[in-house]
Amino acid sequence: LHFCLFYEGLVHFRLERDKAATIASWEEFRRLAPADAQGPAIDAALAVLRRADYEIPDFAAEENPPLPDASDSRVRYMPAKPAEERTDNKTEDIIAPDDL
Repeated sequence: LHFCLFYEGLVHFRLERDKAATIASWEEFRRLAPADAQGPAIDAALAVLRRADYEIPDFAAEENPPLPDASDSRVRYMPAKPAEERTDNKTEDIIAPDDL
């Protein structure tokens, strides 16, 4: 289950922003799966993470844009269908025996 280490590192990177834990997880991933197809990409990411001047960005700011002004959040009124167009959902129809 070496690929779990890849995802563990991704959690450390994206959610926790923990550089040391990300590096540890991905180094262990590379040790256990040296021939994995993700290897070159992980090696490149590790090279960036090991730089002293690199800081993991705050992804929460990108994923949660500021909400629009509350005055613009109104929803236009949409009336329901007329009563004669609605279907009649009776519980008996749900449990009625069928041809099966």
